[in-house]
Amino acid sequence: MSELEDYWRNVLGKVAPVVHDSKIEGYISIVCAATGWDREVARTEMQRVREATGMPFFRYAKNKCWLMGDEEVAQLNKRIIAAKEANIAQIVKDTGWSSEKAKKALSVAYEKGISGKTFVGEKLYSLNPDQLAEYAKKLKAEKTAQKRRTAVKESMGWSDEKLDAALSSALDMGIPEKAFCEKCLYELTEAELAEYAEVHKARKDQASMNTEYYIDVVCRRTGWSRDEVKQKMDDAKKHGVSNLKFVEKEYWKNDQAQQRRVDMFLKRDKKRVGSRVDSYVEKIREATGWTRGKIELEVQKAKLNCQCSYEDYFAYKMWKRTPEEQREYVTLGAFSKMRIEYNQHEVSKRDYDDKARFAELFSDQFNRVWFTNSNLTYEGFLDKINGLNRVIVKPLTATQGLGIFTRHCNESEEQNKELYAELIGMPPAIVEEYIVQHPEVMEFCPDSVNTLRITTLYFQGECKFLYSVFRMGRGAEVDNFHAGGIAAAVDLETGEVITNAADLDANFFETSPTTGKKIKGFVIPHWDKVLETCRAIAGRTPEALLVGWDFAITPDGVDLVEGNTGASYVVAQIPFVQDEVGLMDQMVRPYLPKELIY
Repeated sequence: MSELEDYWRNVLGKVAPVVHDSKIEGYISIVCAATGWDREVARTEMQRVREATGMPFFRYAKNKCWLMGDEEVAQLNKRIIAAKEANIAQIVKDTGWSSEKAKKALSVAYEKGISGKTFVGEKLYSLNPDQLAEYAKKLKAEKTAQKRRTAVKESMGWSDEKLDAALSSALDMGIPEKAFCEKCLYELTEAELAEYAEVHKARKDQASMNTEYYIDVVCRRTGWSRDEVKQKMDDAKKHGVSNLKFVEKEYWKNDQAQQRRVDMFLKRDKKRVGSRVDSYVEKIREATGWTRGKIELEVQKAKLNCQCSYEDYFAYKMWKRTPEEQREYVTLGAFSKMRIEYNQHEVSKRDYDDKARFAELFSDQFNRVWFTNSNLTYEGFLDKINGLNRVIVKPLTATQGLGIFTRHCNESEEQNKELYAELIGMPPAIVEEYIVQHPEVMEFCPDSVNTLRITTLYFQGECKFLYSVFRMGRGAEVDNFHAGGIAAAVDLETGEVITNAADLDANFFETSPTTGKKIKGFVIPHWDKVLETCRAIAGRTPEALLVGWDFAITPDGVDLVEGNTGASYVVAQIPFVQDEVGLMDQMVRPYLPKELIY
């Protein structure tokens, strides 16, 4: 816990808890992202400010009130209220409506994204809610477009006339204004811009072919006609759901409430992906010295060639590869189709994402005590932890090691009571006996359980091994690759580590950064048992055939930790980048028809 969080907990801890609802949670997310506070701290502070100043949660988030003192916030809130009352009075004067009707109309305008100043100034009183929403989109688009144009002029020193001419030329080539500005295509030469235009057109054709494939998949799973599927995909697009996500998330199976949750998740995920794209663009720039426009041109060419993502392009150092070499690397486009072909989202989410459900389904491979915090009595808790000295706690839907922590137990009655109170006060979680790993495995990082990821495909009645990596922590309690860990490739026949380890940014390590132990050449203990266990459990869930299994290696054998139907292909590939080896022939080509790959 940071000193700032500790301060707020101590000072504000007596404030009553805020009621949870989806809108409030959204405002809290905005504040957390801007301040670095955790959700409890943000929620408590927002309520304290509301009680002290009258500032509601949405205005707190919108006006960055965490940067102000209480008096400044109170004055701001008074000005906002006064402006709102003036707008209501003007609406009454313009329309003859009652104050209550004017207030409701103004609230609808706010809800649809129209400010009071705009609503009153442009007299939008006759517009219905849907029309107001469309008007708000139009205003936002115009404002965004103006910002884009201003940024280009400032960057290039162009006049309005020069910019208009450049945009017109790009549009004639089929390049939209948004792409021209946001992707810095104005930095390209005329010849490069023409090349980008050709690639852009070819990518649209490629996307159309992929859409036809997605329609085929949905038709196959639902029995619907192609026209029915297209209509449902078009409806989903209005909510920001791409055709790929429509299939991956089996969006058509959700009721309205579930669809709204998926919509919200995808919107947040889109922002997360966007920020990651920016970070990878910057890393590519540092590695190549290219301009942003040049990076966009080269990445789009690689996307057309091998359906890679920005992460793939950076991680596999695609700028060093010929087009033929690029196609030897497993990429997002290829592996997404593997997941679509062999896994169904609904079953995957039910049986694998829920850690308690997974533990029940694969309990014969769990060689440790486990239980959940649901309906847990203190007596039951004591019975579960009897004989244990340490447990690991995981939120039921945790991914990438997020939210996982360990606790000691049975050192004192007070300690057990504190742990019990912590468990029953947190969201649904699974509590497991902390695994004691094999002493040779522990030598790579004693602070985390260093696990083995082995991904299998149950194909035509057989367990096929796609890849295996040995994952090591770097001082944290988890070894997850996407949470700062490192991974090295393991030979699928012998269990020997055959590469140096790598992190997510393709930095390589000959020895453990924690202990200095040499990595390449290490032989995983009990390797035969790992393979035997995989063969026993692969295909157990017919609707989820592509699974990344995580194993802990113990002194006596192996212990299954979890299964991941969204298993990463990047963690398999990065360790081989140093040797300039791609894994398409090992992981994808034997299992997908050629026409689906590119």
